[in-house]
Parts: sequence; C-alpha cells; structure tokens
Amino acid sequence: MKCETLNNDNDWSFKKDFLLYTILFIITSLGVYVCFILAGRTMLPDAPGNFDGFAQAFPVYSKINDQIEGLLNGKDLERWSWDVGLGAPFFDTFRSRLLNPITYLIIAFPDKYLDIAYSIFAVFRQFLAGVAFIAFSREIRLSNEQRVIGALCYTFCGWIIYATCQQADFISAVIIFP
Repeated sequence: MKCETLNNDNDWSFKKDFLLYTILFIITSLGVYVCFILAGRTMLPDAPGNFDGFAQAFPVYSKINDQIEGLLNGKDLERWSWDVGLGAPFFDTFRSRLLNPITYLIIAFPDKYLDIAYSIFAVFRQFLAGVAFIAFSREIRLSNEQRVIGALCYTFCGWIIYATCQQADFISAVIIFP
C-alpha cells in the first residue's frame, strides 16, 4: 500500500476515521471478549489464571478510593500506608495510577463494582490505543484504509489482548507509544 499526502479533496476527516474505527472496534471487541460476557466474568477475577491483576489492581484502586473518600469527608491524607507491602509512602507507591486520569473513572464506582469498572476501562484503554494510532498515522500520512485497519490491527494484536485480560494497567504504554 502506498502512503498518500493529506489534502482536503481526498482525505477523510479525523471524525470519519474515528467513527469507522469505533464501529469496527465495538464489533471486534464483542467477538474477542464474548467469552467474558457469556461466562459472567470480569477481567479482574480471583482466579488461578489472573491472580496478578486481582492481587495488584483491586487493592490499589480500593486504597485510592478510600483515600479520596476520606479527603472528601474531611480526613487528612494518609501519607504512609501500612497495608501496602510492609509499609510504604502512599504517593510514591501509587504515583503512576494517581497521575492516570482513567484511575479516577474506575474509582468512581463503588468497591463492589470495581471489577466491572476495571474491565470496562481495560477495554476503553485498548480503544484509546487505536485512537492514538489513528492520530499518529495521520501525522505520517498513511492512507485512509491504512489508518483504520492499522488501528484495529494495533489494538487487537496478541500482546494487547493478553495485557487487557491479565493486567490492563500495562496498556497505558501502548496509548503513549504512538
């Protein structure tokens, strides 16, 4: 496939790329993740195959949620956390998640629905990786078809699907990469 130069006559707008990618992403993600939907599972299960995601992600988001609730209720921030390892500085331990805006969307859910929120935003991160790819591919002047198909191939490559199912926090790197 050849690269085309961008011009107003022959170029799709970003909105068209985004809309087409969104439709194709929804169809593809339903096909890929239908097993979770049919089995009534989330991507943060307490299961032998995904202990890492549950053991690391759930307590972190729950702890951040507790800290923000405490702050909103007039309590001081806990600067040292005894329930993180053998004790560690709260902000040093959680800084990568505290700086990620998706964290605040996840913790908006109550703890009993945290696994569902985590799953929704794991797939949302995967979606954002494709949007980042589309923006990047417009900069390097890929053709209309290459942008959308490339975004789908990028977001549904084996490693990203595996990371989405096992430890979705790793997906932030593939959003930043393009």
